[in-house]
Amino acid sequence: RIHTGDRPYKCPHPGCEKAFTQLSNLQSHQRQHNKDKPYKCPNCYRAYTDSASLQIHLSAHAIKHAKAYCCSMCGRAYTSETYLMKHMSKHTV
Repeated sequence: RIHTGDRPYKCPHPGCEKAFTQLSNLQSHQRQHNKDKPYKCPNCYRAYTDSASLQIHLSAHAIKHAKAYCCSMCGRAYTSETYLMKHMSKHTV
């Protein structure tokens, strides 16, 4: 169907003229009309209509919580400068 351009799965929502080559793509699209968001983030309140959008969102959580503050003495890493400073005080005892 990709090469022929055939799109047999048409959206039944009034005013929407989208059509798809696969039923699963139509079903995912219909969730946008229904406001159905079954893909929920386990870390916050956000929810999405498709798993790809959730995965993009989850990667933002991973970046936000990356351990960017590294100890120059032992290499341990922390998510905030405050935690790093608390750790660094142990080296000077």
